[in-house]
Amino acid sequence: LSGPPLATRRLGLSFFDRAAAVNAPGLNIAFHHLMGGISLSEEILLGWFNDWEKALVILKEESSSPPLLADREIYYKNALEDIIKSSKPVNALWPLIVTWTEIVSTLPDRADIQLPWIKALTTLGFAGKDYLVRLAAFDSFLEICESLVWGESASGGQG
Repeated sequence: LSGPPLATRRLGLSFFDRAAAVNAPGLNIAFHHLMGGISLSEEILLGWFNDWEKALVILKEESSSPPLLADREIYYKNALEDIIKSSKPVNALWPLIVTWTEIVSTLPDRADIQLPWIKALTTLGFAGKDYLVRLAAFDSFLEICESLVWGESASGGQG
């Protein structure tokens, strides 16, 4: 897609516009399928957000060299809350999962923060019984991207 690089918290918010700009609105739908968030409720996302917040508090308390994420807590927290409560809460998935993964990888010995993260990833299909479904979604996403590179629209027609 064209344009300047997107910050982690802006990817979900700006992806639709970027896909539309290259005449590929189907790419946005494929992205949300890829993330596993098509049918997620605001309630589930808020639960994950609460688990994310707890993990961030632990990161700030326990890590001797916390990543930039700990310094940008308000930046991410406010953005995630606003996105989750918006008309398209699925747009919060990318920044939530990416930053949560960063927290978990910084504190690998903390099972108490890993379990909710693992449950979230399993719910999204990145682990467990739905992993093959997510892999198929990734394959579809790559096919759409390939068609864009070769000049075809995401809807399958010639560009």
